[in-house]
Amino acid sequence: MMILSTVPVMDKSGESINVHWSTGYINNGIVSVVFDKSENDMALIAELITIRHLLFTKEVFSRKPVSGKGYELKVFSGAIRKIVLGRSSKENIIPYGLFLTGSMYGVEITVKKQTTCSPLFGTQDTWQKDFINADDNEDLIPQELWNTALGELYITRHAIEQYEARTNERNRDSITNPERSFFRVICPKRVNNFHKTHLPEAILKHKLTRYGNNNVEVWRNPTTSLHLTVIRKKDSPGVLVTSFYRG
Repeated sequence: MMILSTVPVMDKSGESINVHWSTGYINNGIVSVVFDKSENDMALIAELITIRHLLFTKEVFSRKPVSGKGYELKVFSGAIRKIVLGRSSKENIIPYGLFLTGSMYGVEITVKKQTTCSPLFGTQDTWQKDFINADDNEDLIPQELWNTALGELYITRHAIEQYEARTNERNRDSITNPERSFFRVICPKRVNNFHKTHLPEAILKHKLTRYGNNNVEVWRNPTTSLHLTVIRKKDSPGVLVTSFYRG
């Protein structure tokens, strides 16, 4: 189990939150999350921003998680657990925690009121220091950006769930780790495995109705018949919205 512990502490200036973090006695630090103006739930927002930064940008576990399985977050703010359980009433906070039910689906959340004086959080001599402006995180989306065989894409949870369901229908044994399997199938090394294809007009019309007037692409692996549906908006990476098998 990979464990990340976090404790947010208000800076004396009142303009930033210093989030102390640790993955063990020799790997710890502080992320200072700066706010341009005071707002409600600053400590909670800062803790969520920090967790996402540590997991996906800093990669404190030397990898980018493809799911939350095998990870435990020991958090200070109990509201984080409520977000994962779908019980949060803090609508302004929910967007900051969408990654917990998206890319980190399955993560274990433990609320633990730890203190920064614990040896687990190290000392100034061992701290790794990072600075983040909270305003840079206002337009958050629920997915992380991934490098795939189809280029850089955001990947929805629905796409992975559909891959798991449809693949299990085809195989005798169920996939034990659908996230890892899916990312292996679409990794950049498979760039020559997928080709753009055309769907029957009725199916294409259905997808255009569902996903709007964006540019809808369908890619097919001719060997496995796996299809991937990607929508693209101008000047932004595509979103892999679903996957399916078709003859």
